[in-house]
Amino acid sequence: MENKKEIVIFAGDYFPFPSPNGVCLKNITDVIKDEFKITIIAYNQDNGKKNRSIDGVDYIFISSPSMRLYNVCRFKKGFLYKALSAFLRLIRGLKTAFFWLRFDRKYFLKCISETKKLCKTKKIDAIVAACYPFSAIYAAYKCKKKLGIDYITYILDVYSEAKNLRKVCLFKKAYKKKDAKKEMTVFENAKMNFLSEGFLKAKAFGQIKEKGIPYQIIGFPLIGEERILAEKEKTDKEIRLFYAGTFIKGVREPNALMKVFSMSETEKLRLTICAVGDCNDELEKWAKPLHNVDFKGSVGREEANALAEQANFLINVANLNEHQIPSKIFEYFQTGKPIINFYNEEKQNEIFGGYGAVFNIPQKQSEMYAKALVDFCGKYKDKTVPIETVKKNYRQYTIKHISDLFKKELNDCNGEKS
Repeated sequence: MENKKEIVIFAGDYFPFPSPNGVCLKNITDVIKDEFKITIIAYNQDNGKKNRSIDGVDYIFISSPSMRLYNVCRFKKGFLYKALSAFLRLIRGLKTAFFWLRFDRKYFLKCISETKKLCKTKKIDAIVAACYPFSAIYAAYKCKKKLGIDYITYILDVYSEAKNLRKVCLFKKAYKKKDAKKEMTVFENAKMNFLSEGFLKAKAFGQIKEKGIPYQIIGFPLIGEERILAEKEKTDKEIRLFYAGTFIKGVREPNALMKVFSMSETEKLRLTICAVGDCNDELEKWAKPLHNVDFKGSVGREEANALAEQANFLINVANLNEHQIPSKIFEYFQTGKPIINFYNEEKQNEIFGGYGAVFNIPQKQSEMYAKALVDFCGKYKDKTVPIETVKKNYRQYTIKHISDLFKKELNDCNGEKS
């Protein structure tokens, strides 16, 4: 029997609370793990053991004192935990404002040192590094320089042009130029760069084409073979809408959602919000006096799925940066449920063209669409889009299609050079 190739993945937020990027990466990993031996280096989100084996995949979890404290505060209730959590978010925000591309130096160094340790006991054939965090793909570049290991980047967000980075910084233009140069160095040295469709609109994409850097444009691998989520509980009393995700000032904000659900016309609709980010205090104050809005804050994936199952409609709030497409959209497609889409730019509606059951609301004028939203919900509350229609119209976003692309590139990798 042929030995499996050894693949190391730098994944950031992956388990047990994956970021949107982590969800995409896990869908690929779950498919390719039967063909490759995989070790994942990720953030320790539950303060558990550093080395673990889960579902046929080896994990090395990276932690720090601040991360362990954040994990404790994450789901604890009480003023002290809430204050500590707010303080940690403030520190993260300052780092985002002042430092390069949310660069986590500890994670960067640990990815390199842990890969070196692995090389002492086995031959590493390739590294897959996902961005965000940028420190993951920069670590992959350094591993190639130090250890000669081929690497593949998986870029789901255009971080060199993200609006929430370096908000406050002396010599901002000079740093931005330096940041873009370092990012391009990573792309130039990769065996392959898998880029999300948002990259087509980025300035960096022009340079990639001009320099002949290897790349493939791929979708988010979020559409499987079967419909996800069970059928909702039928009820004639309520029309339920559900949002789960992140709200971060300057990236994706809840203002449009709050405006339209503050209107008297939407009193017949029941909205449930599960959100993380730096807008939770604002959301909590807004939702408190409204009888038809339930703000739950941060919840686990299982609870979020259970709430989504009961919903008639799922809500998408588009990013302020038109380059970035929320990966959640494709999970929504697989449910077949109608979608309420709060968009920032008209271009952000194009992705919904093959779905059909969508109501688009401009974020800047959302309050003007309250009555039309109620009418749409009344018309579509019991309708679903067939999974076969979704797979046909969004083949480029199926887990199988994208996993096959990764398999091909990984099979062409030859491992570290002596």
